[in-house]
Amino acid sequence: MEQVGHLARASKKASWVAPFITALEQSGGAVLRAAEAVHIGRTTVYRELDRNPELRERLAEIRERAIENVEGALYQRALTPDGTADRALFLKSHKPEKYADRLNPAQVEKIRQDARREVMQELEGQIIRLPEQPREIVMAALDEATKALTQPDSSAR
Repeated sequence: MEQVGHLARASKKASWVAPFITALEQSGGAVLRAAEAVHIGRTTVYRELDRNPELRERLAEIRERAIENVEGALYQRALTPDGTADRALFLKSHKPEKYADRLNPAQVEKIRQDARREVMQELEGQIIRLPEQPREIVMAALDEATKALTQPDSSAR
């Protein structure tokens, strides 16, 4: 009886895998869209991907080809006169070591200072609601922390 159930599952599997791969190719590797196209659940697909290294490899190949197609289209658009943003995106994704967005140390320090200032303002707003004696103790500690935190970060130098 168990063997019959296994064969039925194997035959059902065989009936959806080939159409799923076709749908996967048409969707550019989008598992959900391909699963919907062949009327199976995404969970079924991911379970099969866990069990089936050939299907997993096929998915990786389809996705790689889809990425190559996008890269080719992006490259073609980057060559057009109005493709400035496309050129920037293409260069950033292909040579991130050279074209990635970077912050200089002064910008990083300013962001840190601004964040610290916002946190301190929020804390002060909460502390003001405390009874007088604990509020004085906490405010003194906050003043000390503020002095320590507003010193430039040595790692940004």
